[in-house]
Amino acid sequence: MHLRLVAHRVPDSGTCTLENALNSTLIKKKFGSYGVEVIAQEPSLRITSLYSLVNGIPVTRTLAMVGYSSDYPLDVSEVHEKIVSGGSLGQSFVDHGFEVFKETKSLVNLPCSDELVPLYEMMSLNQHQPLAYHNYVLKVKKAGDWISYASVTEVHSPEHLTARELAERLGEKDYYREGHPNTISVTKDFHEFLNQCVVPARTKATG
Repeated sequence: MHLRLVAHRVPDSGTCTLENALNSTLIKKKFGSYGVEVIAQEPSLRITSLYSLVNGIPVTRTLAMVGYSSDYPLDVSEVHEKIVSGGSLGQSFVDHGFEVFKETKSLVNLPCSDELVPLYEMMSLNQHQPLAYHNYVLKVKKAGDWISYASVTEVHSPEHLTARELAERLGEKDYYREGHPNTISVTKDFHEFLNQCVVPARTKATG
């Protein structure tokens, strides 16, 4: 099962740098702690819960699904090995001296739905709420041209980021709007992915 990518404009080089937009940085700053739980990992796909601790219990702030490219230069491959060993995605590249940015493909609100109950539970949300859905290509460079490292889909808890807040942070204010026409297709695809891939993988992992 693959989440559908919805084409959008390519940002000007450097406009979406992640120095102040890395999830690890934002979550730790807002909630006081940060960790990564690898729910599932295959050669071409990783599913993780980016969490903070509440009374010692992990609470998902972002569910991240990463589809890796198939071939990388040597310096990128070295960082990739760290990531597949459990490292944080963007932070691992920053730690190795790379510039990083997110090339947005889709940024919408997932409407409230019973289909999202497993994710509400992971996020400790007592009430159904819209969830910010962001699909992007993670691009990196140390020298030379930008390299497309992975296709990433992140779904954020509203306690962490709303779609509007994320759009403002990434400079996508003119793109995001309520009731975006992509919402229906994106929501359907994510519901299928959540219930066919994420839930079974997490049940197996926490077994």
